[in-house]
Amino acid sequence: MVVQTAQAAEELFKNHDVSFADRFIPDVNQAHNYYQGSLAIGRYGSFWRFQRRICTVEMFVHKKISETVPVRRKCVDDMLKWIEKAVNSAEKGSGIEVTRFLFLASFNMLGNLILSKDLADPESKEASEFFNAMKGINECAGIANISDIFPSLRKFDLQSLRKKMT
Repeated sequence: MVVQTAQAAEELFKNHDVSFADRFIPDVNQAHNYYQGSLAIGRYGSFWRFQRRICTVEMFVHKKISETVPVRRKCVDDMLKWIEKAVNSAEKGSGIEVTRFLFLASFNMLGNLILSKDLADPESKEASEFFNAMKGINECAGIANISDIFPSLRKFDLQSLRKKMT
């Protein structure tokens, strides 16, 4: 589509922005309505714009980012200690799952920024289960789904991706 005048562009972006800015929500992300509260995968609309405005005004400001340096440094230092401990205790020739430590450090960083405390310990059973659940969600969301190509097949869940996601 080509917009030839400034007035037409203003009209388009003012009155028809949803038609052009909305995004497709994959079938698996509709399980438990995950997409509704997410800025990353949510539908474009008034709630999405509200979330984005909050992030722009409150979170993505240089002052706010600078204030979080000590918290982020602490979480990175903790993560490096976890990795070092895992490497030292691992059997010779075996590897460690660095993504697990990165995920837990990011989760703890959010916990420290929002609640002022760590939410996960890398040695706890709950943290391991949570990481595995999130890893499964990411894997399910990344698989090409026939239901996204042929929406009439959604009710059959041929690949059982929605069932796995649920």
